[in-house]
Parts: sequence; C-alpha cells; structure tokens
Amino acid sequence: MLGHLKTFLVFLFTVIFSGLLVAATYFHEEITTAFPALDPSYIPIVATGIITVILFVLWRTQIENERSREEFVSIITHKFRTPLTGVKWAIEMLRNNITEQQKQDILAHMENSNQRLMEIVDLMVGFAQFDRHLEYAYEATSLRETVNVSLQKYGDQIRTKNVSFKINADPEMPLVVTDKRKIQFVVDMLIDNAIKYTPAGGVITITFSRDKKSLVLAVHDTGIGVSYADGRHLFKKFYRSSNAKNADTEGMGLGLYAAKAIVDKHHGRIWFDSGGAGKGSTFYLALKAQA
Repeated sequence: MLGHLKTFLVFLFTVIFSGLLVAATYFHEEITTAFPALDPSYIPIVATGIITVILFVLWRTQIENERSREEFVSIITHKFRTPLTGVKWAIEMLRNNITEQQKQDILAHMENSNQRLMEIVDLMVGFAQFDRHLEYAYEATSLRETVNVSLQKYGDQIRTKNVSFKINADPEMPLVVTDKRKIQFVVDMLIDNAIKYTPAGGVITITFSRDKKSLVLAVHDTGIGVSYADGRHLFKKFYRSSNAKNADTEGMGLGLYAAKAIVDKHHGRIWFDSGGAGKGSTFYLALKAQA
C-alpha cells in the first residue's frame, strides 16, 4: 500500500514540475509581464533539478522492490529445497533392501519433512493474510491459555533441546481483547524463536505483568541475543540478524514483521531488549486488558 502511494506521489510531483518547466519555456514573456520581480530563466533549472531528484527516488524504489522480490524467491526456494531433499532421499532408501526398523525410521523422516513443508505453507498463507487488510474478530482471550497452547505445540522441540521453562504468572490475570487466531500466531512465533535460538540446556522464562491498562507478556531467553546494529532492523520484512542466520539457516525473516503488523492492529506494542550478541534477549508483547 505504501509502495503504491509513494509511486503515485512521485508521478504527481513529476507532472507538476514538468508543467512548470513547459510553462517557463513557452510562456516566458507572459510570466515576465505578470511577475516583473520573478526571473523565469531560473524556473527551468529548478524544475529540471527537482524532476531529476524525483525520478531518482522512483528508480530507487523500483530497485528496492525488485531486490525484495528476488530475495523472497531465493528464501522460498531454499526453504522448500531442504525438506524436499529429505523426501527424495527417503524414497531412494525405501527402494533398497532394508530392515523393518530402517523402514520405520525412514518413514518417520519422511513424516518430519512433510511436516516441515506444511509449516512453510502455513507460514506463507498466514503471512499473505496478515499482509492484507483483513477484518479482525476481537473477543476476550486468556493470554495464559494462548501460551499453554504454544508450549504444547512445541513440546517435542523443548524436550529435544532440553530447554528449561519457567513461568511467572498471577493467577488473577485479566483477559485481553484480541483476535485469538492472530495473537496465537504472535505468541507461537515468540516462543518458537526463543526455543530455536537458545542453546541446549538453556532457560526460557515467561512472565506476565500489568502495565496500566495492558497485560504484558515477556519471553526471556539465554540465547544468542541481538546486537545493536541488528536491533534497529529486526521488525523489517525479510530481515534476519547475522547471528540468527548462523544459528538457523531455515528462517525467512517474516515472523517478527508479521507479528508487529498484527499487534499494531490490536493497538498494542511489541518490542525487545537485549544486552547484545550472545547475551540473551527478552521480547515483550503488551495488549489491552479487558475492563
């Protein structure tokens, strides 16, 4: 939407200043007579300079859009290649003379690869929805229950990495007004990232607190942290920090961008705090509490 608006404004100003250039060229004498203090000879120079700047901005916008499309295609290609390669390997192995146990292991591998493909598709569908102006269905929601759903969903990852979870919550926490499905996506993403970027044996602490009229969810981890340079771009589309790329080559740089778009629609806040690379991080989600 903003890209289309920017292009329209650039086009509009180009037309206006082109008109000034034409007027100064063909109505030189009329302008001099009507405005004796104005020297029309400067108008073509100024108008030409402004048009040049505007066209340069338009060119840069097109280049950035093209670069984003190329990066998007590259990310999607990489995301699909890994699980598809796993499926191909499993099919080739099944053609060999293998034991029943090996067969079951390969089928489990195929199931994991298929699950990964489904997660990628779900993420892309979800992102496409969140990137459009969809209606939101708000209702009273238990943020604690939303967290419980996420923990159940990522239970296997938690056990595999041997990550410890601590939850600090007041039993009398208020409900929040949200679109349940969309906020579930946000909480899933925050917890998934905490697990993904925390080393084996690390600790993740989830804390609920009140801040005036909002309920705040804080997800703290002892993971890779966020550098100051990366922090300024963390919520931008397709952006991934350097240490995140090293820790997880499968990321797409869409999760935090989509999460912020959703939270903004709820008139809430999402932000983070980190001591720097390697020093862990805390991501905060603040939503309006039900009166």
